[in-house]
Amino acid sequence: MTNPEEYVNIHSLLPVVVSPSVMIGCSQVRRIMEETMDLYLDLDRSAGVPVVAVRGDIDVLSAPKLGERLQEVADEGHKEVHIDLSEVEYMDSEGIKVLIRLRNSLGEDGEVAIRGAKGPVLRVLQVSGLPRVFRITD
Repeated sequence: MTNPEEYVNIHSLLPVVVSPSVMIGCSQVRRIMEETMDLYLDLDRSAGVPVVAVRGDIDVLSAPKLGERLQEVADEGHKEVHIDLSEVEYMDSEGIKVLIRLRNSLGEDGEVAIRGAKGPVLRVLQVSGLPRVFRITD
């Protein structure tokens, strides 16, 4: 059996392994990856506590963008951050890692509140045990 070919997306530098039986070109891989990277973030500081509203899927391709934004908020010295996941339909383990990194960045007395998670996203949070670490609300 021939080794899989490896294509690299220049935007994320994450390798995509494609088996020889599924031959697609680099431009198709790049287009597919860019389509999955649509993540929109809004930051609202008007209530005194930063609220980061997330729209889109949180996965291996989009989680770094979310992580960078959340780290910027943590670096501003906030001890509490709220994350609105009401417009997120999918989140994998990379999203969990980002949330845990944020919690660790806020320090021992920091707090992360997650609101609006539903369906599969809420299930991922529950299965991962995060309700013991984060305040999760409707």
